[in-house]
Amino acid sequence: MIDFKKTFLLILPIRLRKANLLLAILNSVGSVLNSLFVKYKSWLQVKHYEISITPQVCYIERMLNDEFDREHRRIYLSEPSRLTTNFFYRETDNKDWYLVNGKYITDDTRFNYPYDFIINIPLDIIIEKERLTALVNKYKLLGKTYRIIRHG
Repeated sequence: MIDFKKTFLLILPIRLRKANLLLAILNSVGSVLNSLFVKYKSWLQVKHYEISITPQVCYIERMLNDEFDREHRRIYLSEPSRLTTNFFYRETDNKDWYLVNGKYITDDTRFNYPYDFIINIPLDIIIEKERLTALVNKYKLLGKTYRIIRHG
């Protein structure tokens, strides 16, 4: 870390180092710059962490565990189970349909999943739902839906 007090003292000519008023001014300016520099470094660390989180599952899990369960890291994301619903085939859909277990299904996931991922949280973790929602909405892809499930 840069110590601005020492730096100012070293670049000051030797004959001016005896002036008490000038040293007092330089020390006060150096103290302010030191505190600003420390705040800047901590802000920079936070920003580096924020830009390291991407919409990938592993990074969202990391962010949630860092925020809510730092010690045990038990929060995880999973995919929802498929719905078993009947679909009507229209010729205008132009979709490929498959016969699986006596049911016709399509590859279109809009028909098979009510949401895109599930956030699984143990019951003993205390979480503010608004904070969790804000964090997930900040990092997830736009248009992706999710559900929060508490389990024991």
